[in-house]
Amino acid sequence: MAHGDPKIVPIHNFRMENLTRWHIVEATCFRCRHTERVAHDRLWRGRTQHERIKDLAVRLRCKQCGNRTNNALSVRIMPRD
Repeated sequence: MAHGDPKIVPIHNFRMENLTRWHIVEATCFRCRHTERVAHDRLWRGRTQHERIKDLAVRLRCKQCGNRTNNALSVRIMPRD
């Protein structure tokens, strides 16, 4: 998606309490660029409603190459046509 796309939610202050069923959370590996959708129930495990989504990125490990550094999470809004 292009930068500035209204369907992309700014992640710097996005907290677990803001997560709705209309949000799509994706993890992207810094090393191999592998991208995978993350299920909401998986994100909620052991988390509080006040945790920021961006702070969870440091815990990510790529399923494809095993990388654990500089991985990112992004949040988009699912189209509701």
